[in-house]
Amino acid sequence: MALEYPTKKAIEKICQELKLQKPDAYEQDWEYVIVDESRIEEFIEYYQNDDLDNEAKFTLMIIIIGSFNDAIESGQFDARAWDRTKDIIIQDQQLHINTIEYWSLGMENIEDCFPITPLIREIKMLLPQRISTTP
Repeated sequence: MALEYPTKKAIEKICQELKLQKPDAYEQDWEYVIVDESRIEEFIEYYQNDDLDNEAKFTLMIIIIGSFNDAIESGQFDARAWDRTKDIIIQDQQLHINTIEYWSLGMENIEDCFPITPLIREIKMLLPQRISTTP
């Protein structure tokens, strides 16, 4: 079951349990704005150890990947934490298809990408072709 967008229910749960700032009424892309590279380990632990539904896992993975993207930019990338995240993405690949596609940027020029794109593309190469959302 591939989701496309975070749900209000998932955002509210994550905000409450992780003490994150809630989006205001007109905020767009909250899941990309709320990232926090200093909390990556906490986000991973929450994903793995809490009883989250698919909507919350989907939303949280966007936050985790965005946080890694910022960590790469700031030189604070943690390879061990990334390995854990990579395992989660592969395990829950059907849930995160659209997130993988978003961050991998399809066949876009590698120079015009997010810092995390090469790592997401590595994951994408490990996945069966049948899960791709591109035609």
